Amino acid sequence: GGLREFIFEQINNENLDFLRGDINNKLSLNFPTLTIDDVILTGNPEKNQITISIKYSVPSTNISDEIIIDL
Repeated sequence: GGLREFIFEQINNENLDFLRGDINNKLSLNFPTLTIDDVILTGNPEKNQITISIKYSVPSTNISDEIIIDL
């Protein structure tokens, strides 16, 4: 999904905002049947770590879930 491009980037609000928008766009493009409820990015500059939380639902099945990814 393009996250590798940010491996060596500094963690700041501008990068997190860009990533949030990029993730939303790619999810909408590649998974049109999902409803993306929320994408939360939390940066930890001291550990050079980003946590991505994606909350989504599948309208036709009433399934809701969350994926958490630590990078």
